Parts: sequence; C-alpha cells; structure tokens
Amino acid sequence: MMDTKGFTFKTGVRTFEAAAYLRKCGVDIIKVKKWFQSDLESFNKIADIVKNAEIYV
Repeated sequence: MMDTKGFTFKTGVRTFEAAAYLRKCGVDIIKVKKWFQSDLESFNKIADIVKNAEIYV
C-alpha cells in the first residue's frame, strides 16, 4: 500500500496474510493511511519542484 496503493485495488493471499500479521502486531491501518496522504500545500510544493527541475547530462 505504501509504495503503489495496490493494496486498495489488487490483493492476493500474501497481501491479506501480511495485513493480518500487521493487524495482529497492533498496526492501525487508518493512521498509516493518513500519514501517507499529502495535504494540498505539500502537493503544490512537490509539483513546483518537479516543474522547475532541470536534467543535466
């Protein structure tokens, strides 16, 4: 989920096993999701950096 958000859309047996293990260890999935969401200000800063990036070869 953290890398590709694939957990929300594509899941398999191993995905559910990993989620069950994390849940058993006390991980709060909702809190983790909120940590990885960007606010508008952060998104705009990143977009501005990318827009102004230069490639040096």
